[in-house]
Amino acid sequence: MISVKDDTDCVFPLGTVVRLSSILLLHLNKWNIRVCHGKCQTKPLQAAYYCHCQHPYTGFLCEEYDACSVRPCLNGGICADKKEGPVGHRYDCACPPQYTGDNCSEMIGQCKPHICIHGNCSNMTLNTFVCLCDREYKGSLCEVLLRSCDLLPCLNGGVCRNTMPGYACDCPAAFTGHNCEINVNKCSLKLCLNGGTCLDGIN
Repeated sequence: MISVKDDTDCVFPLGTVVRLSSILLLHLNKWNIRVCHGKCQTKPLQAAYYCHCQHPYTGFLCEEYDACSVRPCLNGGICADKKEGPVGHRYDCACPPQYTGDNCSEMIGQCKPHICIHGNCSNMTLNTFVCLCDREYKGSLCEVLLRSCDLLPCLNGGVCRNTMPGYACDCPAAFTGHNCEINVNKCSLKLCLNGGTCLDGIN
């Protein structure tokens, strides 16, 4: 055995010091780590030691970062650490049949590319989906173009007429604007005669 850095030593109750061999150190030095990436523990009355690892490290010398310790695989997926030493944070998820994705987060359902013609597909269960349509479309597959008046754009009792393109609102007398959104101040029309005072009501 050879003498090495202090953090590779375990001091035993009887004063015995265990030092790691140069072969093992050369193997570990390629990762540039300290031996026993945790707390070195001795066994009473024995010339043996073990490493008490700090989370998330594992291995006899706590030399392996356990990427699965944070449970990244969802929905029952099984995690397998890539075993890349203390700096490797990669893992693989083995997903159940109904899920996919790096972390098993995506449900495999009935959604197919472009199944919702003018919208986005969302799986509700393994056998059902719903289309979230763009604003101008409706229908179970977002296949129906809404006519402008289907969106009920006219306010304050205005009547909508579909035109090409777009729509027009026929507004009640008290309102104006493209969507009948502006209340007309009827007093500006000077309808009161002989000194009468005009009070504009809401309508």
